[in-house]
Amino acid sequence: MEFQSTVYRYMAVRLMTYVGLLYEGLIAAGSSAPRGLTAVVPIVLYNGRDRWTAAQDMAMLVAGAPSGLVVYRPQLRYVLIDAGRYTESALAPLRNLVAALFRLENSRTPGDVQRVLAVLVVWLRDPAQDSLRRAFTTWLRRVLLPARLPTVSIPEVQDLGEMQSMLAERVIE
Repeated sequence: MEFQSTVYRYMAVRLMTYVGLLYEGLIAAGSSAPRGLTAVVPIVLYNGRDRWTAAQDMAMLVAGAPSGLVVYRPQLRYVLIDAGRYTESALAPLRNLVAALFRLENSRTPGDVQRVLAVLVVWLRDPAQDSLRRAFTTWLRRVLLPARLPTVSIPEVQDLGEMQSMLAERVIE
């Protein structure tokens, strides 16, 4: 799995290298199955502003070859999950953390963030979710909010509820 915030034209080449190295490691460790290697599904999770334009198959990056050589063209396809292609109207009804994360990634205003935070506070209120609440709070404080609100000072809050209150105060200011 590869996380990207910018489009990289040669992502298929990078992933082909990763898959090859994974297979080499499995072979060296004696982990390959008697009937062959296990299938690998490379995934790119992209959260950049621009749409993903890179080829999703290695074969698309290899220049045209004479017809007799086409069979030697390397092939490897990867799955692209482009967070920006999911609309708020498609994500909002979904009750899962990936949809909430994508909604936060796609947010452009403090109000957008506040709406998702309100949902997360309810979903993650169970004490068993403490570590997940802290992880979301840390990510919001250190990554998302500084990028979305670069001129706003983000205090050291420890909980999503505190984060929600702090953001509401900042919006008023």
